[in-house]
Amino acid sequence: MAISKLKKIFSYFPLFCWYAVIIFLLYHAIEHAHLSGEPLFTGEDYIGYALVLFTLSFPLGSLFIFILSLVGFGDTAFFNPFSAFTLTIFATLGFYIQWYMFYPKLRKAILRKYFNGSENYFIFDVLIFVLIVLLVLSTFSWKV
Repeated sequence: MAISKLKKIFSYFPLFCWYAVIIFLLYHAIEHAHLSGEPLFTGEDYIGYALVLFTLSFPLGSLFIFILSLVGFGDTAFFNPFSAFTLTIFATLGFYIQWYMFYPKLRKAILRKYFNGSENYFIFDVLIFVLIVLLVLSTFSWKV
């Protein structure tokens, strides 16, 4: 397999991971609702699901979720699967736009300005990945 085909396949790896996380979250919420005998997406499950989406899709997906909550999707009358599906679609849209439209342009501009036009995307991507992992780990290390 040519290296260009591998690059094309691995370019969609973050999107695949995003969908895997969404499927895991939905499965966990459905399983919890089924085992507890309560209706699907009770208040706590819905708030937890929305907060995880808000955190994982930061910053652009979080902005979309915030706008949806201003429109009325944060109201208790909307604790239903349709609302969760709408939040999922908007968070996924924000995630896609952020990492597949804005990030390549931002990466190219930063490399051109600060690294003398270097085309070495790998090192820059690794640095961004390490920063994101450190950010996520720092959020889980807080003691309440």
